Amino acid sequence: MKLASKMIVALIVLAPIAEAQYADSSRGVRVLRERGCLNCHSLAGAGGSEAAAPDLGRPRADTFSPAGFAAGLWNHSPDMWAAMADRDGQISDLSAQDVRDVYSFLYSIRYFDPPGRHERGKEVFESLHCQRCHAIVGADVAGIGPPVAAWPSMTDPVAFLEAMWNHGDVMDEETSAMGYPWPKLTVWDLADLSAYVENVPVTAARAARLKLGPPEAGMKVFADLSCSACHTLTGEAPDKIALLQRVRDRRTLTALAASMWNHRPVMREWSEETGIPLRAFETGQMANLLSYLFEEGVLEARGDAGRGEQVFQTKGCGGCHSEGAAALPDGDPSGSEIVSGMWRHGPKMRAEVIRQGGEWPQLSDRDLTDLITWLAGR
Repeated sequence: MKLASKMIVALIVLAPIAEAQYADSSRGVRVLRERGCLNCHSLAGAGGSEAAAPDLGRPRADTFSPAGFAAGLWNHSPDMWAAMADRDGQISDLSAQDVRDVYSFLYSIRYFDPPGRHERGKEVFESLHCQRCHAIVGADVAGIGPPVAAWPSMTDPVAFLEAMWNHGDVMDEETSAMGYPWPKLTVWDLADLSAYVENVPVTAARAARLKLGPPEAGMKVFADLSCSACHTLTGEAPDKIALLQRVRDRRTLTALAASMWNHRPVMREWSEETGIPLRAFETGQMANLLSYLFEEGVLEARGDAGRGEQVFQTKGCGGCHSEGAAALPDGDPSGSEIVSGMWRHGPKMRAEVIRQGGEWPQLSDRDLTDLITWLAGR
């Protein structure tokens, strides 16, 4: 498996089952507390001592990808290490499991999704005729669908995505009976709709929770639900869609939900032509499938390998990481292991930068994406 397929979205990707627990958002909150992150950063408005430190419990409009967040973490690391050393004389460790859990928490609050606008979400809800079947609180419409208050929490994108897909058969029948076309959703539509639903009083108090499953089980789901009949990860089957070779950008869980929803009419036609039924997800199968897709890098943004090599040289990486010096590590580490390794390696690198009188290399979202794409082809 290529290195890039495990790096960026990878922060909630699961390492081999024998070596790691599954990513869990509730453990991620504990990591933020136990590693001292909340000494400076607030969490949903609580705690924190530095006004300039971002609130780690609220989505940010300027952080729209795991690569962007990881780059920001890297750029800010020297300041964080210095603050930790001044406070208690040591730098907190950050294991691969810690990374998986923290990013699971960030995904559970849709930290990487575009900021939703609940006012527009109401317009989306009405324009797509959702109110014809779904009551907001349970009694304001005699619809056949469950009221919004009974929906799976939209703060858990995995559970919501699973329920959203399973709702497709009934939705298809109703839209056809009413003469409506299948409603298409952009990632912005779904983000706004999510914000609107979460502002409904009966749903606003539901806590965020995201827990993934084993990627090996997800690979089986990919086959059992007939995804593999049309899709392949690479280009080894020319008659199938190669998911790893398609252009991808900003592939958040909300974007995946919108993409799967919009893809359903095509899958319905395929089902009618082949006689293979579209199957619903059993509870937990979506969590397994997502961990498999993340593990394989299907949802990562694709970068420019040529530019990535330039980043490696212009940022000074080649000065230490080259043959005969500190060679880049071999093997096939998971993304969470790579991020953990960067954190552990950083203080030593910072000391070397200071010794040489240089400046800490800054990385942008694109820099990191291109660099990882180049590393994949080495």
